[in-house]
Amino acid sequence: MAKKKTNKQRDFQKKKLKVGKSNNLPNNFTDTSFKAKSITLPNQTLVKSHDDKELAHYLAMVRHHSPSTRKEILIHLDKHLPSDPAQYKEILKNVTPLIIDTSPSVREALVTLLDDIGSKYPTFIELHANSIVLFISSAMSHINTDIRNDSTKFLRVILKYGPGIIVRSSWVKILKNYCQLMNWHLEEAKKSLVLAVNSSSVIVNKKPKENHLQVLAEFLKLGTSGEKKAQLTLKFKAIHPLTAVYMFPTTPQPFGQLNLYKKTELIVSHKESEEDTIKDLNSINCEDEHTRITVFIQHFKKPVIDGLKSLIKEGGGLGKEANSLLTAVESIV
Repeated sequence: MAKKKTNKQRDFQKKKLKVGKSNNLPNNFTDTSFKAKSITLPNQTLVKSHDDKELAHYLAMVRHHSPSTRKEILIHLDKHLPSDPAQYKEILKNVTPLIIDTSPSVREALVTLLDDIGSKYPTFIELHANSIVLFISSAMSHINTDIRNDSTKFLRVILKYGPGIIVRSSWVKILKNYCQLMNWHLEEAKKSLVLAVNSSSVIVNKKPKENHLQVLAEFLKLGTSGEKKAQLTLKFKAIHPLTAVYMFPTTPQPFGQLNLYKKTELIVSHKESEEDTIKDLNSINCEDEHTRITVFIQHFKKPVIDGLKSLIKEGGGLGKEANSLLTAVESIV
């Protein structure tokens, strides 16, 4: 009897807590605790496009003082081109000044980036061609030899994706810069000091010269025979041989050579005003092919031929390129 009374008293006794030990759970205890786990997936950068803040951060790094950082940013932009076409305007606006960057690796990465942008959205290169040509012109006349040597790499990309607007709006500008790049004088011997400088002293390596001549050949081909070939292709694909005559023109101001709406006067070279004549070439409208051919024959054909003949004497691959271009230049009439 005393034992049962002792057991009942144990149920109401307060147990002493011991440090480091938990109380024994009752037999009818139900564990209601739970654990949550999260799964984090890496961003699929091949599909995801940059948002405005992220893109602005990368474009700000394009002006970083370190050449390696600028190169890595260009490579990153190339590998993660945005899917939103509206963002390419800011990209081209910020990366175009790197055409005259002092680092060769940065310029090489920029050439790849522009080429990839052009392959994805060719119209964007064409829309920004005029602003890009400004930096290309600066590169072609830059004091740094390496920048001058790489200038035609960018011009090749522009001719690949926006040939029409380049030959129409920058015909005289590109030819003048080419003469300066290759040291082909446009003025008379008495008025020019450039004649005393050999072309080999301007570009020591022959490989850049070969690239310059290849791009120049493509530029002249597009400017002097590109429209004719387009018309021939259209006639070949048309149902009737005269279908092309009644189609909408593919170029702006197709009748510009008739001077119906604007007075355009070709400037004829004179010995007493040769220097002024070269400066006034910028005012000529070169929208049509006839005007471009006339300007080239009157002002650029002779110095280009003289320069090519001197390059042929150097022989090798450069001589072959010069000889091939000479044949094409002499056929422009």
